[in-house]
Amino acid sequence: MKQFGPIVGWRNYKQTHALCGCVCVACKKKYYPKKYLCSCGSIEFEKKRFLGKGMLLTFTSIGSRCLGLVMLEEGVKILAQITDVKLCDLYIGMPVRAVFRLLSEDGPEGIIHYGIKFVPIQKA
Repeated sequence: MKQFGPIVGWRNYKQTHALCGCVCVACKKKYYPKKYLCSCGSIEFEKKRFLGKGMLLTFTSIGSRCLGLVMLEEGVKILAQITDVKLCDLYIGMPVRAVFRLLSEDGPEGIIHYGIKFVPIQKA
């Protein structure tokens, strides 16, 4: 077990659990997770919270998990697990939304890790 694991987790809470990233003040490029140096060379950023709705760009299966590249409506790409759907039902361009879910556990008495996954948006 890592030393100070829970403390580090709480420090990164907003970034990993609320889709908080940043926007470069100079060129307006958006980043998730937060960056400290923009591709334009600027180090000035404003905080940005993303809404979590997007589109599936591509996907694969690794073991029993589906992993996908999601393009958020704000233009940021996020690599994350896709859940609540069978692999055979996924398709490029599928609308998805972010949800807060269990990611892993460090044994029966260890720390439980939660984070962002994406699920299909149900059509009305």
